[in-house]
Amino acid sequence: MKACMYSFLAVKSVVFALILFALSACGGSGKTTVPVPENPVITPTPTPEPTPTPVPTPEITVEHLHSLADMPIGVAVEAGGAINSILTSTPRQAIVEAHFDTVTPENIMKPFLLHPQQETYDFANADALMDYTVAQGLVVHGHVLIWHAQQPDWINNFAGTQADWQAMMDDHIATIVEHFAQNYDNVVSWDVVNEAFLDGGGSQLRDSVWRLGVGDDYIARAFTSARSAAGANVDLYYNDYGMENNGSKLNSILAMVDELQANSVPIDGIGFQMHVNMDYPDVGTFKQALAKVVSRGLKVKLTEMDVARSTLDTDRISQLTPEMQIALADRYQALVSAYLEAVPAASRGGITVWGITDADSWLNRNTSRLEFGVLFNSDFTPKPALQGFADALIEAP
Repeated sequence: MKACMYSFLAVKSVVFALILFALSACGGSGKTTVPVPENPVITPTPTPEPTPTPVPTPEITVEHLHSLADMPIGVAVEAGGAINSILTSTPRQAIVEAHFDTVTPENIMKPFLLHPQQETYDFANADALMDYTVAQGLVVHGHVLIWHAQQPDWINNFAGTQADWQAMMDDHIATIVEHFAQNYDNVVSWDVVNEAFLDGGGSQLRDSVWRLGVGDDYIARAFTSARSAAGANVDLYYNDYGMENNGSKLNSILAMVDELQANSVPIDGIGFQMHVNMDYPDVGTFKQALAKVVSRGLKVKLTEMDVARSTLDTDRISQLTPEMQIALADRYQALVSAYLEAVPAASRGGITVWGITDADSWLNRNTSRLEFGVLFNSDFTPKPALQGFADALIEAP
């Protein structure tokens, strides 16, 4: 009997052990033991970087810039064999035809191309541009008759008496102006003399070949010759840079103007080239400079406007940021508004931007810095600066 009891207990123990094993294997307890490392590593939750608030890009709504103005709104264009000639660029044509009513030939009417030899004038490329402007209903500001730069070697090396120089200059001006006056009726103004004054405190007349050959009165003579050739309805301008800061250069130029007017020399206006930047000139100073010209009864034209970021070659960037775009738009609006406030409607010769796109702009030639000083990007898209210009016209008093 005892042996049977022992057998029963042994079997019971085995069965109980098997049941425990089965329950453990099937997770019957519902718990699994996981080893815990002695020194657990806790990874902190990363703090997200703050997302900067994007600078809103102003909406560009202007469709026809020139239609907002009561004065000429122009742009400088290339022609002839230039890689960016408007005559071979449909996107450039689209911009010009949409937004401008006036063009200035950037190079094609300069002396070295129109008058390459003393007895030779070459009007073919300039005429091709003129034919385009006529077809599109655009008017032209002629640029330039007398300048110390970009003229042919034969002029720089011309040898003769003062009378020879005077006759040569008279013929140069008359032949060029008469050609366009006789063949086209849309050349409405000319830069007769360009950059005749030196920079610096004295701002004296530069010793160009024209001054040395013709004499100190070469400017008066040039305007008289241009009037004879162009007729009474074409505006004649003296054109220069560095006048917008209302300094000694402007005062020297105005002293010349006073003398011309006292001697009944036919001058209609002063062209401020306006190659400026984000900090120069001060708007108030600029308005004072404009007012001085207006007080002489002359027209004022901004002839070559662009806005550089900086004059420092070390200030280099690789792209135009949204902040820069908005700053450029604000600057254009401020300068155009200053012009409209200081120059009454009857004295406004208009505003011309020097280049269609950044790819056309002289600011990006021969420099290691990148500039964005005109109204359209190199891919032909408009900048907020176009809208800034437009807003100044819209809000004009």
